[in-house]
Amino acid sequence: MAARTRVKVGQPVTLVVTRKVERTCATEIVLKDYGINKPLPLDQPVAITFTPRQPGRIRYACAMDMLAGELVAE
Repeated sequence: MAARTRVKVGQPVTLVVTRKVERTCATEIVLKDYGINKPLPLDQPVAITFTPRQPGRIRYACAMDMLAGELVAE
């Protein structure tokens, strides 16, 4: 089951992700609809800021699309 968080359209959102496991496919985070692809170095917080453009679901995942979550823009 994917994690899901609600956000507001037109208001900047910052996700802060810290990879804590060395052996994982989640070595980067991808928000395909926003053209975001950021590496996730081990034990280093990475901030990803973007502004939702329209209502709906915004999916984020690892580069292999195996670990994922979802934001719901309202």
